[in-house]
Amino acid sequence: MTAHALKGDEERCLQAGMDGYISKPIQPVKLIELIERLVPEPAAAPAAEEALAS
Repeated sequence: MTAHALKGDEERCLQAGMDGYISKPIQPVKLIELIERLVPEPAAAPAAEEALAS
């Protein structure tokens, strides 16, 4: 997240290594979309039998 919202800022941020880009003012729908894209799905919990065996 950045306050830099001028033309070219997104490209500079991504080239600098940011995984995504969103500038202020935040639009909630765009923020949620970005989070869903960047945060991996949680791993499935092992079955109860597998957890007890280890």
